[in-house]
Amino acid sequence: MIISVPKKILIVTPNWIGDVLFTFPFLAALRESYPAAEIICWTTPRCVEVLRNQPLIDDLLVYDERKESGIFSKWGFVTRLRAKKFDAAFLLHRSMTRILFCALAGIPKRVGYANWKQRWLLTDPLWPDRVGARRRLA
Repeated sequence: MIISVPKKILIVTPNWIGDVLFTFPFLAALRESYPAAEIICWTTPRCVEVLRNQPLIDDLLVYDERKESGIFSKWGFVTRLRAKKFDAAFLLHRSMTRILFCALAGIPKRVGYANWKQRWLLTDPLWPDRVGARRRLA
């Protein structure tokens, strides 16, 4: 399924406050590209305060993996994701669980960093440039 202009976008943020701060340029570019889209960030409780008043997003979806660790809690969260009817998800976190949740929720476009285990769950996998990264570190 090709979605030319997504109306509802889910951003799966990293787990740590510093990493979430590094997502702000991405959020700004996304907002500029899709000014009419509703942008919702899926985050952890520890990152809520960093995102709460962020003007680039419209809403937060908080998931506490520690409190919602049972299978029924997890499926309940997938159901919440499905009910929101997202057009696209950008996964800025490499979690297999989060990618699986987005796939089970039926989000038609899933963009994220790929590896050999996760590539089949992403509709638009992004492969890291390992050669270029090694050159920059050398």
